[in-house]
Amino acid sequence: MKRITIATLLMPLILCGPVRSQNAGARLASAPTKARERPNPFANSEPARLAGRKVYLRYCAECHGPTAEGGEQAPSLRAAAQAETPGTLLWFIKNGELRAGMPSWSRLPDQQVWQIVTFLKTLAD
Repeated sequence: MKRITIATLLMPLILCGPVRSQNAGARLASAPTKARERPNPFANSEPARLAGRKVYLRYCAECHGPTAEGGEQAPSLRAAAQAETPGTLLWFIKNGELRAGMPSWSRLPDQQVWQIVTFLKTLAD
């Protein structure tokens, strides 16, 4: 009978961490030009930011942390939110990247996703 060690069991988890982040980064970079250029209709709206925080806490915080600082399951969103256009963020949230562990949130109305984007854009890295 073959002995299975802890290291053998953990190896896929250890190896997948960087790959998962690279997949998400590549997916962000592949956003269509039309999506990248979409302006946020709620930019600089305090009510939208507050609503976005609530939606974020409901759907995103479990993996990305309550202040988007990241955790064991998902990366920090603080730098990405500042580096990407609002349209790219909307596109990525709606489409996801399952290979990187990010589900598609296409069932959320655009208004709620734009509110999440508005909230994320207000976070400092």
